[in-house]
Amino acid sequence: MLAGIFGPKKKTPEEMAKEWKLKLNGEQRNIDRQVRKIQQELKKVEKAAKASAKQGDMVATRMIAREIVHSRVAVKRLIKAKTQINSVQMQLQQQMSQMKLAGSISKSTDVMKHMNRLCRVTEISAVMQQMSAEMTKAGLIEEMVNDTLDDALNDDVSEGEAEEEVNRVIEDVLQDKLGPARVARSGLPQTAQAAAAAQPAEQEVEENDEMDDAFQARLAALRQ
Repeated sequence: MLAGIFGPKKKTPEEMAKEWKLKLNGEQRNIDRQVRKIQQELKKVEKAAKASAKQGDMVATRMIAREIVHSRVAVKRLIKAKTQINSVQMQLQQQMSQMKLAGSISKSTDVMKHMNRLCRVTEISAVMQQMSAEMTKAGLIEEMVNDTLDDALNDDVSEGEAEEEVNRVIEDVLQDKLGPARVARSGLPQTAQAAAAAQPAEQEVEENDEMDDAFQARLAALRQ
């Protein structure tokens, strides 16, 4: 009844820290679910890439390769976010220990740094922004201005790096298509190399060159 008259009881810093830790635990589980879902979809996409390469559809193969790269980047970003959440939890634990001695909460630049980064992760940004507002109001961190924080990280992959990764995916697709073994440095599948070893030296050189030219031509076409 008193809470209804005077409003809800104000939470202590220790109670808020415990709530934040629970929310962060929930977000870590949420990240685990999202990573599993992306990895399951990634297997299907990789099969689609092999199928399109087998059919000779070079445009589709490159589009699917970009999707594979995008998914891998998303998984990497989520795993990194989970690590940063763990760092925030450790900092909160230290704050709780200090509060028992000092009786009040103190600002933490480490928590602010990690929360700023977490607010940039699309998959969990809404929850992190709400929590950041609560931490700012409680005095744990200052109000964050992303553009002015020199320690902020930009997790986006540059266009050049993305294209390099796409080309690597395409090479992997072609290698899987050419045979179960990895492509050797000469450009021939290892199984083909073993068979060629029994041929006369001149014929071996010709077959190696033809296979290498065919592989390089298909790879160049997919890169366009």
